[in-house]
Amino acid sequence: MTVSKKMVLLILAALLGVLGLSALGVKQMNRVYDAADYGNVNSVPSVLLMGQNIEQFNRLRVRMYRSILVEDPARQAELDERIRDARGKFTDGLKRYESLISDDTDRRLLEEERNLFADYDRRASEALEMIRNRRRAEGIETFLALNPAADKLNTTLSEHLDYNEKLSRKGSDEAAATKAGAFTLLVAVGLLTTLAVGAMGVYITRSLLRSLGGEPALAVEVANRVAKGDLDTDIRLAPGDNTSLMAALKAMSDTLQGLIDEMNRMSVEHDNGD
Repeated sequence: MTVSKKMVLLILAALLGVLGLSALGVKQMNRVYDAADYGNVNSVPSVLLMGQNIEQFNRLRVRMYRSILVEDPARQAELDERIRDARGKFTDGLKRYESLISDDTDRRLLEEERNLFADYDRRASEALEMIRNRRRAEGIETFLALNPAADKLNTTLSEHLDYNEKLSRKGSDEAAATKAGAFTLLVAVGLLTTLAVGAMGVYITRSLLRSLGGEPALAVEVANRVAKGDLDTDIRLAPGDNTSLMAALKAMSDTLQGLIDEMNRMSVEHDNGD
């Protein structure tokens, strides 16, 4: 392989190493971003919405409690409107949560909340209707009997909120783990790339020195001296070197010096009449 090809190979190896590190860095950066951004895109909105749902349900209960204690028709009508408002906001919150579902557990909890609320709302509406139809004692008793159902729904809502907070922490932990893994991987790949390019550089340098028989500057200097006729230059070769440029220069210098010596000898003999 020629020196130019070896140098091109070294440059290509370095470029591939840099490009590989860049691509790997971008990929790992995206993984860290996706894991960290999960909290902004899903976990935070989910926690906020669940908090609002819990607030709306308990607001609905309070308004229903007030409604069973009020006998004034005008006040009852006002409370009925506020009950419808709280009910609508709660059911809308459950509907809006659909776009934030993360997994099967998340979906199951939402469906359980819907079923529990549908049962609670139906029975509470029946109790309020009894009160409006002058069956006040029966209606109050029926409504108060709904406390366990309301508590169960509140427990499910709280469990759902805790689950979202758990998912948020999981996302943060995954982001931290991905970051640590990405750093380790990038360092390992960087070291391997450096070692590979370094080893290739050493190989090419040794190969070049072996071809020249010494440092490039020294080879140029010796070649210039021989070209100028300075055949007394001491050309030192490494043991066993008979193929390098320096070896060729030494052989040429020795040959030229031998020819000159032979010509001088012949000239002397000619002068002596031999």
